[in-house]
Amino acid sequence: SDVCSSDLEEKKLDYVQNTICPKCGKFSRMEVYMTYMYFSLFFVPIFKWSKKYFVKYTCCNSIYILDEDI
Repeated sequence: SDVCSSDLEEKKLDYVQNTICPKCGKFSRMEVYMTYMYFSLFFVPIFKWSKKYFVKYTCCNSIYILDEDI
């Protein structure tokens, strides 16, 4: 097994809002996710980089990337 590794992780954040989907126009739930790269040593995450945030609408699974400044 590897002593050190890097990988991409996706985490659903604790933010959900009911709204109208801008793509299909249906009433939907908007979920917020964060993705990031991480480096681990002996299976322990040491640091993260390249964080990105996006929203996903549950009605049609459309995805929109959020601006980092928000």
